[in-house]
Amino acid sequence: MAFIRAEFMSRSLKRIVPITVVIPSDTTNFSGTGTNPAQPPYKTLYLLHGIYGSDMDMIANTNVMRLARERQLAVVMPAGENHFYVDDSNNGMKYGEFIGKELVEATRRMFPLSDQREDTYIAGMSMGGYGALMNGIRNYETFGYIASMSTAVITKETLGPGMPNPTPMCDPDFQQAIWDYDTLDTNEKNPYVLLKKYADRRESLPKIMILCGESDPLFGNNQRLSEYMNELEIAHEFIPSEGGHNFDFWREAIVKILDWLPHGEVIPIMDSGDVFGKSGV
Repeated sequence: MAFIRAEFMSRSLKRIVPITVVIPSDTTNFSGTGTNPAQPPYKTLYLLHGIYGSDMDMIANTNVMRLARERQLAVVMPAGENHFYVDDSNNGMKYGEFIGKELVEATRRMFPLSDQREDTYIAGMSMGGYGALMNGIRNYETFGYIASMSTAVITKETLGPGMPNPTPMCDPDFQQAIWDYDTLDTNEKNPYVLLKKYADRRESLPKIMILCGESDPLFGNNQRLSEYMNELEIAHEFIPSEGGHNFDFWREAIVKILDWLPHGEVIPIMDSGDVFGKSGV
């Protein structure tokens, strides 16, 4: 697996932006049985971090690189910078456009990634779960699968209450800047509004999985969102399980997501230092 940190000029954000990418590469078995060549173009997961995080969060805190390597899956991780992956009408920085369109187009030019909808996935946790759900639905012609972990369900009712200060979500200026709070009951940064708008395209929407820990303070919000999707007859899987709002839960959730996403045969990988390979277990 190739591990790459890159920067490029974003037209949507009007500046240089960082991304972390893992790309399948040839896998050599030193026991003498040869090399397993990587076969592009690669299925690709765009993976979004949570609030306070960075494009390195999932590398540092989960086993996503090994999991992707075994599945010959490319993973692209951008920096969301607490902007919740939505367009900011106040300063012209279009994080939604960046995630849903520009990032996909740019990385397909940089790397040997599949340009097929059925090979293009988006996922994230917390703030990133919100970003994955909102941008995956809005760009349903690009993404074939959406996975949202511990979704930050953004409405006037969910902003603030129960959130520990100094979480930016509690700040009225932040709320207005990111979500246009005054009109949040009716604008498309509210997932209920967005889902209702796209309900008549339910047959064309990506496959959707929502995962949340039953001890997560956001569990009720995720459960209610799933119930609303059922009312709209939007097909999805809601998977509650033990856990809270933390990487202990997300480490297990990312395994479920990668098992759910379409991928090729899982290829056993030889680890650094493992001279015995799988036979040494």
